[in-house]
Amino acid sequence: MTRSLVKWLMARRWLLLAAALTVALGLASRALLHGPPAKVIGVALYATLIYWLVRAAYPRPSHADASGPSSRPPTRALSFAIPASLALAISWAVEFLQLTPISAKLSATHPVLRLIFGEVFSTTDLIWYALGVAAGVLIDFIIQHRISSPRT
Repeated sequence: MTRSLVKWLMARRWLLLAAALTVALGLASRALLHGPPAKVIGVALYATLIYWLVRAAYPRPSHADASGPSSRPPTRALSFAIPASLALAISWAVEFLQLTPISAKLSATHPVLRLIFGEVFSTTDLIWYALGVAAGVLIDFIIQHRISSPRT
């Protein structure tokens, strides 16, 4: 069990590092910026964080996942699209939860929960979430491309 956990962590270390850096950036933006810029950056970074976490948890499709003679191997885009879709769905679900009293009750119990669940629904946040996930996908794609490219 311990070896498999260590192996899992090592395979995803850059994703977990990206998540930690995203949290640090988000907290720094809240401390250093005020008003709309702080909110926009915070919302986008929240969605980027969710992308990193989903991406770390989501196993990458491999050629072994394709079954049958007519099955094509999964595309590289699929390894980004599924975690991105899940991250966006989670982010939007949390935003829509703000339309219910559940979010307010959770946010009132602890400052960390207020950061996670927010307080007020905003339709513009839905756009910022999408841009935050897109930023995560772009960074992920660039890093994956550099990892898989042969070095000369």
